[in-house]
Amino acid sequence: MNNSTHHTKIKQLLDQIEPLLPATHQHLLSELSAEIEQLVTFLPQASLTGEYLAKPEFDNSSGCYRRGQESIFYCPHCYESQQDLIATQRINSRLRVCPQCRSSIKPAK
Repeated sequence: MNNSTHHTKIKQLLDQIEPLLPATHQHLLSELSAEIEQLVTFLPQASLTGEYLAKPEFDNSSGCYRRGQESIFYCPHCYESQQDLIATQRINSRLRVCPQCRSSIKPAK
């Protein structure tokens, strides 16, 4: 099955579910459909660059893990202890913090 076939099948399933849901929950289908549309546009681009499936590597200049040339920096503590890719948040030009484990991350020396 190619991506177009999967996309068509998902749309058919959503159409089948729609009449079964009460009106108060119809917004969930539209939100789900919007998320699927984003994935359909994101995944082919990511797979072309290979970054979506690339194994994270440690980046000394940030002290974090990165996949390929992504602009997302992942917490080294969460990745090393739980294999969990948690995006860090920048605090200042040299410091990042993990929103999950609350670790402060500085560039490696």
